[in-house]
Amino acid sequence: MLANGHRAPKDPKGPKAPKGPEVVRAATVAEAAAAAGVDFGQYVTAALNGDQITRDGQTPLAAGDTVFFLSADAGG
Repeated sequence: MLANGHRAPKDPKGPKAPKGPEVVRAATVAEAAAAAGVDFGQYVTAALNGDQITRDGQTPLAAGDTVFFLSADAGG
């Protein structure tokens, strides 16, 4: 969901295509993941504002926070 309340256009490359930045409204990391279409589970971690790494979906977000989701690669 964009900040203006409209949905972002669908990606013509399909649901598995890499996505660019999205603006979503979310109170927690898990809500942001869901809004961005990311399955925030055991193998995904989130970088919050570039300086905090979390796997806790209940981590609260504030207006202006940025969240980057990445694969939690086993073994390093």
